[in-house]
Amino acid sequence: MVVSISKMSIAYYLSTVAKGDVPQAKTKPLTAYYTETATPPGRWWGTGLTGLSGLAAGQQVDRRDAISIYDDLTDPATGHQLGRSMMVKHEVPEGAVTPTGAAAKDTRDAVAGFDLTFSVPKSVSTLWAVSGPALQQAIQQAHQQAVDETMAWTEREFIQSRAGKAGVAHVPVNGIIASMFDHWDSREGDPQLHTHVVVANRVQRLLDDQWVTLDSYTLHRHVVAISETYNSVLFDHLHNQLNALPQAAATDDPEREPIRDLLDAATTESTAAEDVSRSGMAVELAGVPDDLIREFSQRSVLIEQRKDELIDQYVEIHGHMPPQHVIWQLRQQATMDTRSAKADTTESLAEKMSGWRDRTLAAGHEPATVIENATGHDSAVITPDMLTADVRTQLADWVLADTSARRSTFTRANLLASAQRITRLVRFADMDDRMAVADDLVATAQDQAVSLTPDRSTLRPDTADVAVANRGRSVLDHQATAGVYTTATIMDQEQFVMDAATRPDGHGLAEDTVDRQLSQARMAGGHPLSDDKIRACRSMLTSDAGLSAVIGPAGTGKTSAMAAVKDIWEEHHGQASVVGLAPSAVAARVLGNELDVETDNVSKWLYESIGDGAARRTQRIQRLTNTLYELEHADRPQPQHYEKVAAQLAEQYAAQAKYLLRQDQLLVIDEASMVSTAQLAELTAQAQTAGAKVVLVGDPAQLGSVDAGGMLGWLDRSNKADRLSSVFRFKNDWEGSASLKLRKGDTSALELYEDAGRIVDAGDDAADAAYHAWLEDTRQDTSTILVAADNATVTDLNVRAQHDLAEAGVIDLNDTVTLKNNTFAGIGDKLLARRNERQLTDASGAFITNGTRLILDDIHADGSAIATNESTGASIVLDPDYLASSTELGYAVTAHRAQGVTVDTAHCVVDENQPRELFYVAMTRGKHGNYVYTATRDEHEAYDQADHPDNWGLMFEDKSTETPKDVLAKVLANESSEYTAHEIGNQERAWSNDLGRLCHELEYLRWSDRAHRTATWVQDTYTDPDTRQRLTNGEQWALLVDADPAHHFEGEPQTTDTVDIIRTQCQPRQQPTSVDDGNTMTNHQRQAVTDTQIQRIHAELRSRRASIAEEQPPWAETLPSQNSADYQDALDKVLLWRAVSNYDHDTHPLGPPPGADESKAVRAYYAQAHQALHNTSTTPEGHADRHNQLLASHAGLIDQLNDDPIDVSALDELFNDDTHAAHVPERDAAFNQHPGQPTPDWPDIDLD
Repeated sequence: MVVSISKMSIAYYLSTVAKGDVPQAKTKPLTAYYTETATPPGRWWGTGLTGLSGLAAGQQVDRRDAISIYDDLTDPATGHQLGRSMMVKHEVPEGAVTPTGAAAKDTRDAVAGFDLTFSVPKSVSTLWAVSGPALQQAIQQAHQQAVDETMAWTEREFIQSRAGKAGVAHVPVNGIIASMFDHWDSREGDPQLHTHVVVANRVQRLLDDQWVTLDSYTLHRHVVAISETYNSVLFDHLHNQLNALPQAAATDDPEREPIRDLLDAATTESTAAEDVSRSGMAVELAGVPDDLIREFSQRSVLIEQRKDELIDQYVEIHGHMPPQHVIWQLRQQATMDTRSAKADTTESLAEKMSGWRDRTLAAGHEPATVIENATGHDSAVITPDMLTADVRTQLADWVLADTSARRSTFTRANLLASAQRITRLVRFADMDDRMAVADDLVATAQDQAVSLTPDRSTLRPDTADVAVANRGRSVLDHQATAGVYTTATIMDQEQFVMDAATRPDGHGLAEDTVDRQLSQARMAGGHPLSDDKIRACRSMLTSDAGLSAVIGPAGTGKTSAMAAVKDIWEEHHGQASVVGLAPSAVAARVLGNELDVETDNVSKWLYESIGDGAARRTQRIQRLTNTLYELEHADRPQPQHYEKVAAQLAEQYAAQAKYLLRQDQLLVIDEASMVSTAQLAELTAQAQTAGAKVVLVGDPAQLGSVDAGGMLGWLDRSNKADRLSSVFRFKNDWEGSASLKLRKGDTSALELYEDAGRIVDAGDDAADAAYHAWLEDTRQDTSTILVAADNATVTDLNVRAQHDLAEAGVIDLNDTVTLKNNTFAGIGDKLLARRNERQLTDASGAFITNGTRLILDDIHADGSAIATNESTGASIVLDPDYLASSTELGYAVTAHRAQGVTVDTAHCVVDENQPRELFYVAMTRGKHGNYVYTATRDEHEAYDQADHPDNWGLMFEDKSTETPKDVLAKVLANESSEYTAHEIGNQERAWSNDLGRLCHELEYLRWSDRAHRTATWVQDTYTDPDTRQRLTNGEQWALLVDADPAHHFEGEPQTTDTVDIIRTQCQPRQQPTSVDDGNTMTNHQRQAVTDTQIQRIHAELRSRRASIAEEQPPWAETLPSQNSADYQDALDKVLLWRAVSNYDHDTHPLGPPPGADESKAVRAYYAQAHQALHNTSTTPEGHADRHNQLLASHAGLIDQLNDDPIDVSALDELFNDDTHAAHVPERDAAFNQHPGQPTPDWPDIDLD
């Protein structure tokens, strides 16, 4: 990704800039920093600056001003507060959830702002590094223009705030306040031109000019679209200014052949949208050598420097240069030693440039040649006028295919990102033209897609009132920024699989026979099947459905259950009546060995049954059939030729039959959560056509599909799958139940692991601690696995393992072979194969698969090697090409590679951003022990070592107070399981009409009318600027709005007035007695929206009354008699209270009264319901004055005592675009409780 986002601390940016500069309104030229050892000072940016005094866009960032805005939340010139004070770290209420629906963290800290880091593609940084001053300046200007234009577009399209409980209203604001900091290199010293855009977490609401927090949830949602847009705009500027051209290449093509011209592809009828969506297109500048890009994409200079130091030490000790194999070892040690080093920050830009040019020459490239090849291109480019209507239609198809291939549901933000990727090779004169085409493609794709989010905007086109309108749509309608889409194809595929799981197809075996056979079935060791296995097997074997599923958490023994199913099925339908498939070749081989059945991987089966393999075989069969016909009718018989052709034809038919299902076969698909919906639909269709049955086996709480999936999870959530519940893998009794808690995200499991010593606080290096524990187990000949969170850590750990094992004499590095990424291996090394190669077979006949683990036994002079396949125990000869392109060291693995592995101990390095599913996989591999290692470090050190999008270590978040359990709690809360489009559609429709949401929206409308007229009243009543400022101060504003002085003030205005004085001179504002009370708005636009809102609430109440009439819940028995005139009123008010409070007790209608932390509006709903049930008032008239006095004297409790809409944006978590909020727990739970009427669970707390 070119743009990344993170929370920030302004102090570090200020510490990196050049000192001693006089504040300037203009940016100094790049050459001015050739002698500076620091980076340029930041510059202010954003239309939100107009709300401050004395700051303008482009002005240099002064330390005092930055601290005033980001840390103190004050106007640097006037000292006026920018909204409410930043919250103090506090405990979050139990059960609180974020606006994304995820569980809230236990504690909350203030968020000063967010860092959007714009980094040029590596080829652009490489060209910039070898260029002279003029060209460098031009490249930097192109980058800055692209950043400015992309941020301006972001500000127009996505910047807003949220108001109302749960942030139900998305309200317009006056732009952002940001500072931009330019940096030259990465933390390792490689050239990396990038800009940090530090966005303040304060925006000015247009409704009442109050400073509130940014809707960072929406900003996070659009980060990928922002990134792709910036990248495209940058290439436009580079072409327009330098005649530099981007070049597309397929990332999965080792030869990196350029993809065919975009226009040719778009006008070729044979080009399918799927071809483009899966092309893996990467774009870099043409003419910049790949090897030079790689040279500047690693810490190579630090490694070489350390290697030279080690060689010098060797020479000093031994008196001669080390032999080549020792040099290899020294380089590996240098790689290990520099894994966390940071480049010298005392070098000036000129010194950095000199070093980069030296490295360019050492890599075999002349800087002048690189510049000549990368600039001044006069070749024709694709321009917008070449994108005819037909071409645009094709491109829109590609946009939709590219987006939907990755996920079952998506948003407009996902479509925007795809549109920019698809048009990356089109050159535009300016950004407006580019965005017009992108918007057109997105609109066309949206028209072709299926919208799952109802349109809730009822505004007239001319509505401009900022209380109810935002960018032309209702503030209560979030379709533009959060609307969810899918495709008709995905819906059809899902429905087909759903029907197969529910429709009887006559596949069930006789129950009494199955019961008898299951009672006789035995697991390994002669043990009978456990009760849960018997239930699951019985259900699968006797079900008449064409598709069944069994969910097996890690360690529950899915294999023994499926072995029993296989034996019983074959006893009824004969040998070879069970076929196995799995998403990977390794998993398919394991399944085949365990069940003793024919298996293959899913992709291979589909390739051979309906894909290109099937098509080519059909052509061969036709050709051979024609040849036989000709031979049969030839004048001269040719028996030998005839027999040969007949044999070839028989061979083709046999191959075809291998990939055809037959009547009464059982197709077992293992690790089914990793199989996409499209694949499952096709396999189910093949089984249905053949009269076969499908059984899905897996666990949706483990790894999911790379493409759109979620079907196994739907079967589980819909109670249409059988579940295994007895965990047998672990030798410690407590660990089975604890692992199931991890699976569900239950943080109480962490106490159990901590008590058992399984959670290790690794101090400043989690990987190091895990490595040493793994190494000790290895030395003790314990079967063990080392699991890391990311590939970079895996690489480092592999290098360390090889080095230490060589030192111990376990492996021999005197002779080596070259592996992937220019690493090497010696005799005894463990390797991991990374590519299926069916032509490369071991002595047992098994072909090498992606994920095969190998032990290197011998090395030949030609560079080939003999290895042992760990899964079969057979030897295999690996040729040099395969070794160099498709193997790597295999000591450490990621969690993806760990799934399916069972060992004695597992040592897992965990990053806080890791999904729960990967953590669960990693922590269930060891039979005797599973250990997790976390790092709890301070500030910069913590950030430098973390796995995050910012590759340069230039921003940090203080995590020094976190404990290992804090880190792991974040991991458990980070669920990434995919939900089906059908489920998401149900959630979206239910959430759209949720009664609680509708009520909170009504409260926002009431509040916004008061807030706007209060702001107007202050401006009209008081002319003194200081008085206005005092009355509109963020800390007191909510109390003033609550008093509603425009309607209730009875005193004489004075310049010395305060909020407290005004409140004492206001008549108490009466709370509405029903949803129909207190809804008179100031203007007709607000009135129209409010009237519609009331109608929606009553429609939902009618729906719920009808449901209760059909089936009365126990709590309704406490209501007045249905024949009573008070019945409907009481029922409505109870329903409203239960909705706004998310109260769902079966027998009690109201529950306890709301606590002091609830708003006045929520209290009013309880009071109305309580009075309707008991015919009494919970707020006696005589207490009104005392109540009002208490409000005025407790300003610190305004969040609990008034109904100002809560500013919720600080609750935002980073949003994973690839796992869109299709999964929203508060919607899920509500929908399951009340189909059609969910009730969200939102905390009502102050977050500013």
